[in-house]
Amino acid sequence: MSSRFHVSSVLARLAAPVAIVASVMTLAACGDQGAEAEAQAVLALTQIHPIIARDVGQIRAGLPKGAAELGKHIGADPGDDPAGLQRRIKAAREHTPELNVAKSTFFAMATVDGVVLRSEADPDRLVEKNVLGPFPSLKQALAPGAGIVEATGEMDEMRGVRTGQDIIFVAAHAIPGDAGAASRGLFVTGWSYRAYAFYLEEAARRALADESKKQEKLKTPIAYVYLVRGGKAYGAPVSPDVNAEAVVKADLAPKAKDGPWRGRIEITDRPFGAAAQRLPELGEDTTLVVLATVY
Repeated sequence: MSSRFHVSSVLARLAAPVAIVASVMTLAACGDQGAEAEAQAVLALTQIHPIIARDVGQIRAGLPKGAAELGKHIGADPGDDPAGLQRRIKAAREHTPELNVAKSTFFAMATVDGVVLRSEADPDRLVEKNVLGPFPSLKQALAPGAGIVEATGEMDEMRGVRTGQDIIFVAAHAIPGDAGAASRGLFVTGWSYRAYAFYLEEAARRALADESKKQEKLKTPIAYVYLVRGGKAYGAPVSPDVNAEAVVKADLAPKAKDGPWRGRIEITDRPFGAAAQRLPELGEDTTLVVLATVY
């Protein structure tokens, strides 16, 4: 993680929900299915929240290095050789340890005017698209000493799923020119909220399965993860729409404003445990929500 982000502070904020897990587990032992589901939601939240801090930190630490690496190997007109530029983008990522393990769903080089010359993906849906349209603030990354600029918004070519709404977390850093020269362009990366929610959901389910195995439980908890922003809930591509609708209706973001929140939600006449935590790592308007149920 970047030194600008301290994992220890995240763990300190999670101390309260960990205590909640212990107390709610006691209630669950009494046969209250709702209490057990609530405990599972809180447990999943405490497990995946530090993962987000780690993943954002990898981008913040790695993107300046990757931009510098890319700048060393591109010619005067990198757009003249799209295939070669794609190889250089890939090499810049692979030679930067933090970026090589980052959970990004795209890496691309854009001109100083925001036009993408090439991305690492094939087929390349981003090529010739302008990232400054949906993310105008990325232009600030070209200012001397600006460092990384982050933004969130919608861009169809960056979406992680083919159907349904999606938004994108984007980070950009200037690609340095020769000594004293102007920036060559922007090195851009990030991820789709829905693709990232799927990744977090898989991590949450593994954590709950491992805990159930340790405790030799017969019932298997199921977790659903959502990233909530702007009054909308973004979940995994196969996540039930009714669950996302329930998360939006519950309006959990304000409830988690001052710290982690936990409670219960009824969905299709079934009790679900819910836990919510604000995510300043992805912007002040993003909230992590975990739903859990026990079968």
